[in-house]
Amino acid sequence: MGPEPLGADFSPDYLSAAISQKSSAIKTILLDQRVVAGLGNIYVCEILFRARVNPFTKGRDLTAKNISHIVRETHQVLAAAIAAGPRHYGIMLALMERMAGIRTCTLSMTATGRTAPNVPASRAKA
Repeated sequence: MGPEPLGADFSPDYLSAAISQKSSAIKTILLDQRVVAGLGNIYVCEILFRARVNPFTKGRDLTAKNISHIVRETHQVLAAAIAAGPRHYGIMLALMERMAGIRTCTLSMTATGRTAPNVPASRAKA
């Protein structure tokens, strides 16, 4: 089991080391509980959207800036979910619906079999 995403062990240095040799998509990597504990599909989609990282980008292809943004957005998304309390799941579903309607995002399937917003390269660059 990987570190808790809000714990001190989940840092840009940790994530960089954990993904530097991975050829899997970053979305698949973040869903892997051996890499980071407790992140589900909706959270990972929102984290990557806010970090402006395409979910299909291979882990080994991410820049230090991308990784830093992913860790920062992980903390922010989870903090917002905790602050929202029990209604956080509904908020996240509403965000997914909103993203699906944005012209610059399209819904695509990943290797995990879950729907994810596909952010075009022009928006994905951080």
